[in-house]
Amino acid sequence: MVRGVHPKKEVRKAIKELRAAGWTIRVAAGGHSHRWGTATCPHQHPDGSGGLSRCARVIYGTPRNEGDHAEELRRALRRCGERLAPSRRQEDRDA
Repeated sequence: MVRGVHPKKEVRKAIKELRAAGWTIRVAAGGHSHRWGTATCPHQHPDGSGGLSRCARVIYGTPRNEGDHAEELRRALRRCGERLAPSRRQEDRDA
């Protein structure tokens, strides 16, 4: 199997959705246990301590349940958008 292609069909679909939304997918180099890679969002969010952080999720190469793992990745995508929504509303008010 090509290293840049996830072996599970449902997870591949979720990764495609993340990429379409602008998330960065980094495939892990060898020796990282069950981790296939990492997904990181393109947006910076307030982290509660006055700093900024990015949403990030580990993508497992051998998840127990591929459907659940794919849904977890999609949920991260939705939550990132929800965290971004209030700041977008603030920008609309400022304009």
